[in-house]
Amino acid sequence: MNDDRSQRDTWLQDYRKLHAIWRSGGDPAMGLTASDAKRQRDTARRAYFDGLPVVVISRCPYCGTAVTSPFDPWGLDGFWWQERELGAARSPSACPHFRLLTGALSLQGNAPLGGEHPAHPGPDVPYVVPEILQQETAIAVIAGLAMQNGYRAYPIAYFSSNEIAAAALSPTWRTTTCSFATPDGRSAWSARSAPWDFELAPWISRGKLRWIVPGDRDATLCDSGGCPYLGLPGERKNQIVTRDRLRLVDPPSGDEPDPFSS
Repeated sequence: MNDDRSQRDTWLQDYRKLHAIWRSGGDPAMGLTASDAKRQRDTARRAYFDGLPVVVISRCPYCGTAVTSPFDPWGLDGFWWQERELGAARSPSACPHFRLLTGALSLQGNAPLGGEHPAHPGPDVPYVVPEILQQETAIAVIAGLAMQNGYRAYPIAYFSSNEIAAAALSPTWRTTTCSFATPDGRSAWSARSAPWDFELAPWISRGKLRWIVPGDRDATLCDSGGCPYLGLPGERKNQIVTRDRLRLVDPPSGDEPDPFSS
């Protein structure tokens, strides 16, 4: 693990430089063939992911096991936030009750700043997916992570003592498609995303939502005493950040998206 932003930035810069060399067919002056550049580029990307801090993002309400995950706290310019580069990312480490990680992110009044490829950090405020929580034993847990650039991330994890039907799943945090296994064991995916609900209080009353107070190093699960994620100000729309551009799109409706819509 590496908590040094300068090293993280160096790996990202190395990747971009080597990627450009690979695309141009190599650099004779540097003694790099295209295959050399590609190999070194992929090494830089792996070093970036391997060097990310590992943090507690949730805790299981059934067995109390902490859910940990690599996390980029420095900005949306990091590959961890960009769907196109997520193939090299490690999945969260969790207990068998863990089902899905979604999330939200508030810019906290700061300027949007991402990378070359779009980042899909979710809406400005936390939400839940009713289609998941309507499953008999499903429970959601919201946490808050302060980022080094002033943003605040909200991991939203789902747990269940039973399997959750594939039809009830949503895309994982930072992605736009839902991957799942079919009944015959094959891998499949869907662009469908179940609708969101930003009204959290009713789900707390029903015992379907718990939370971890931001900054709690022990990551203690709470279900009473005032939830810090209720009524937060912010846009109830999905955010897409590319370079210094923020685009807001409507939250999912439950229908398959139209690829030809604007």
